[in-house]
Amino acid sequence: MINTIKINEKEFEMRPNTRRKRISVGIDSTGIYYIAYPSQFTHKMLNNALKNETHMNKIIARIEKNFLQTEKHSYKEGETFLFSGFPYTLKYKKDDSIHPLELIGNSFFLSKNAIPLAYDLFEKWYARSLYAELNKILPYWTKTIGVQPLRINVKNVKTMWGSCSCKNNITFSTRLALVPPELLEYVVVHELCHLKEMNHSQEFWAKVAEYLPDYKIRRNTLKKNASLYRW
Repeated sequence: MINTIKINEKEFEMRPNTRRKRISVGIDSTGIYYIAYPSQFTHKMLNNALKNETHMNKIIARIEKNFLQTEKHSYKEGETFLFSGFPYTLKYKKDDSIHPLELIGNSFFLSKNAIPLAYDLFEKWYARSLYAELNKILPYWTKTIGVQPLRINVKNVKTMWGSCSCKNNITFSTRLALVPPELLEYVVVHELCHLKEMNHSQEFWAKVAEYLPDYKIRRNTLKKNASLYRW
């Protein structure tokens, strides 16, 4: 019936279900907004159920809050932080270091006097690292798929892995710096394919499968482990 619908500038994937008796709105573990509904619902019935903008905005705010309620790091020595799919142990170092956060060998080293700034320091470090990795893999995939985004952004977006605007700008979540390379590659291909299909239709997924035949395995792995990719 409907593949996607936009509400408050957010794209929701429509998921009909023969067993469902009522509408459910949520965010899955990969950050995709979805609306699950009884498959017997008509287009008109769906529109009537979703037309109350104030009510929908409250629902969106609630599901986003629930999505973000995960255990946070306290930035104590010995804690583990992921980078490119591998775990690294956090250690403290002398306060007179030029770089308050560094990755050396198998450990992240954080200056003791920078502990209150740890979250922001990790965010900036991960963002720089992700930009560097994207610069390595994007030329190959843009040429292979035959597309060219206008702009690439990296932002600390917590409710989705990536997004593609109607202006051909692509934004990647900083959290992708934490995932294994094959999962980053999946998100990159996913978003680049949106430059040809701006939806999640069968045609879109066929395009993704053309370049990544095992995309379902990668997508499911990302979905299963999404809660691990935090700092």
